[in-house]
Amino acid sequence: MKSFILPLFLTVLLVSCGGDDSESEDASEPATNKNDVEETPVVDEAAQWMSEIDEVVSDWETHDFDTVMRTYSCPDYPEDGEAFYLTEGTTLSKIVNHFTDGSHAEGTVTYYLQDGQLFFAEESMSTWYFTSDGSEEGVTEDHLITTLHYFHEGEIFHCLRQSSVSFSDSDNAPAVEEQDLDDCGNDDDILEHLAALKWLNDQYANIEGQCVFELFEDQQ
Repeated sequence: MKSFILPLFLTVLLVSCGGDDSESEDASEPATNKNDVEETPVVDEAAQWMSEIDEVVSDWETHDFDTVMRTYSCPDYPEDGEAFYLTEGTTLSKIVNHFTDGSHAEGTVTYYLQDGQLFFAEESMSTWYFTSDGSEEGVTEDHLITTLHYFHEGEIFHCLRQSSVSFSDSDNAPAVEEQDLDDCGNDDDILEHLAALKWLNDQYANIEGQCVFELFEDQQ
């Protein structure tokens, strides 16, 4: 199974920012050129790091993990879900949480872990409702939002989000909007839900079918 070491890669990022003090500056070069040269590798290294994460995620999609399923129900949210825990030996590598939120929304969040720590999460949320703009009765407006959360040492590093809207009476391709962000806005919720889902797996014999998020919050 493909793996990688995040802290080492971030060390490379920091080194690329520092430059080499042993090299003498060319007096003929403007001072701004030195900064330009130092800044360029940082962007390239960050993009390469995200590319490495994407490669690991793709590799894990075809990996043969052992899987167990846990269920929970939160009538006050309302949210019902199934959490799948994917392990290799005793090592937990992925959690896939599929849930429904009322009758008009459902979603899936997949958490990717290395040494017990989250390094990537993919969140997909779909909602729908009947249109009220004079369209034919029964026409629905469907929204899909996919968010990619890149983490390092428990902190959000980067976020990519894609939103699309489609209509059930149209054959046109969905309207798509893409955003490249420093954070996703709900990264704390992702980390809190991950902690609750880990707790669900550990305590399942005692809390099967109950609302894990409410119970976990009560334990804090």
